[in-house]
Amino acid sequence: MKCSYCDDTNHNILNCPYDKCIDKILDSNEEPDINSLTLKTLKRIASLRGIKVSLSKIEYILIFKKIWLAKKKEKEEEKQKLKDTIELLNRIENENHQTDCPICMEPLSKLNNCVSKCGHKFCLECLLKSYRKKNNCPICRKLLIEEDYEDMSPLINDRDDFIPFQQSQTLSQEIILNNYIHYIENRASVNNVFYMQNMSNRSI
Repeated sequence: MKCSYCDDTNHNILNCPYDKCIDKILDSNEEPDINSLTLKTLKRIASLRGIKVSLSKIEYILIFKKIWLAKKKEKEEEKQKLKDTIELLNRIENENHQTDCPICMEPLSKLNNCVSKCGHKFCLECLLKSYRKKNNCPICRKLLIEEDYEDMSPLINDRDDFIPFQQSQTLSQEIILNNYIHYIENRASVNNVFYMQNMSNRSI
């Protein structure tokens, strides 16, 4: 029995007591110059990482570079997660200490204020005015209200001959949708009549 790293005859390379931390170069922030290492050193690193000690130098170089790149990617992902966590905590802290409405820049009072589901605070009146223009948070642009159906109001408002409800009726989603469906069905029937009349005129 002979150690291929230190040439001692009392143990092999797997049990060699020398340079037990030499494999830590694969965990370094700077890319190590693996090409410059001797085959003996590469085998010692391999023995510490549970890799075969019978490979060629080029095989060790490729394996160790792959290990270093994987470690680098893992560190970058951990760093990004830490950065995201810090930003989130800072944002939560700022929101907890928020005293002004970000729309009108006036101090938020104990009354007439609200918090969107994305966690931003506004004057209730300011947020309602903003919602009428666009269904998005004025700060982060997330949806304020999840809509279960496509908004029909642009189509309805463009039609002079469509009256979805009497002025005395309550403006509810159900009333608007039901009347609009009724309107579409009636309009389809009218269009069919016009089509049949045109076909009759052409045949004459």
